[in-house]
Amino acid sequence: MENVNHYLLSSCISALEQERDALESRIETVAQQQADWQERLSLLTGVCGIGSVTAHALLVYLPELGHRSRQRIAALVGVAPFNDDSGNRKGIRRIRGGRKALRSLLYM
Repeated sequence: MENVNHYLLSSCISALEQERDALESRIETVAQQQADWQERLSLLTGVCGIGSVTAHALLVYLPELGHRSRQRIAALVGVAPFNDDSGNRKGIRRIRGGRKALRSLLYM
């Protein structure tokens, strides 16, 4: 029984890896067809810690990148702290809102 479970697990992993490779290939093909993406991809991947997955996600989920200020981009991503002040009261600064899929990817 253990051999059957191991076989099923390894075949599932193999199928998922093949699907991932096919998706990465399709993403790369689409990125090569976009003339302005090539320059932006090279700039993004030139940053330490930014790989191709993160760079492609930034271009897809954040088309404003390069056209807005860094403060606005941080707010769009959902990593900018917003204050909760009223009058003399100083509230807690919280990070909220933004584009959840991109924020989750960047935290990973």
